[in-house]
Amino acid sequence: MQAPNDADTLIVDTALKISRSESVTVIGNDTDLLVLLLYYFQSSMKDIFLCCEVTKFRSHSRSLISIRQACAHLGPVATHRLLALHAIGGCDTTSALYGIGKGVMWKKMCNNDEAGPLCNVLESESASHEDVEVAGLKLMALLYGGKLTDCLNHLRYKAYMNMTASSTLPPRPERLPLTENSAKYHLYRARLQAVLWKSLMRSDISPVEWGWTVNENQYVPLSTDNPAAPDELLNVVRCKCKLSSPRPCTTQLCSCIKHGLSCVTACKNCNGEQCQNAEFPNADCDSDDDDEDEQLPTSSSDIDAETFSKCYLDFDIPYMEEEIVVERQREM
Repeated sequence: MQAPNDADTLIVDTALKISRSESVTVIGNDTDLLVLLLYYFQSSMKDIFLCCEVTKFRSHSRSLISIRQACAHLGPVATHRLLALHAIGGCDTTSALYGIGKGVMWKKMCNNDEAGPLCNVLESESASHEDVEVAGLKLMALLYGGKLTDCLNHLRYKAYMNMTASSTLPPRPERLPLTENSAKYHLYRARLQAVLWKSLMRSDISPVEWGWTVNENQYVPLSTDNPAAPDELLNVVRCKCKLSSPRPCTTQLCSCIKHGLSCVTACKNCNGEQCQNAEFPNADCDSDDDDEDEQLPTSSSDIDAETFSKCYLDFDIPYMEEEIVVERQREM
């Protein structure tokens, strides 16, 4: 037989038809075959076996899995959530969730009674985009260690704060939970695959409506429809003035000077610190004209008590020695 689209569904569909009258063995190493056989198997069928090669530890032996025994061991609750679980966790047409293995997903989605109806929504052909998004985001929050009522964006924020507070290394964004917008399109693709599996490719659902777009006659997944950051961050003014110049960031050639702004940390070379245009310039970058400025008094003989009380008692003057301050207070 020649499969016009997904070969796994054709193999499983053929095996199910044969199992009505006799036992059948399916040969293959694809996890999709095992998931589909477990989902569709019924006790009234003849035995179905999956023969696959064991590639662990460079072994070339074969393993024969009894679908009947596997279904009895897992139970009906777990097997009926397999399609949604496998599609969300990553398969041939959907991305995997970084840092979340199928075993972790299995425990969280199969040990929570409220996850069952949510999985049914993802497998329903009549579910709307809003239904899939609401149900899917709850499952995603559960997978990332939250509750079904938690907001995925809030979990992402908490994870980021924990990273920055517990490590001196830069945070790794791939370890953060997905944003709600990117998770939405991932859930659309997972729902599309789950429906196609459940109907054994007999559904006429359109991929373009569920997380895919067509580019040069090929389907390309949509990751998000939001910009990477707000415009005020993406369009921030920053300069590239070289520090080797005599007076960096002092002319109209500096983009920060041109727009009437102080240099910021995002500036390529000065980093908002090592130039004349920094908000708080370093001492090394002070102008040579400092010697011409009015000299500030540093001893008790340079200032009278009235001037001292007006100018110095209201401020913290770091350059004044402590004994001078004490002496002036006694004189007053």
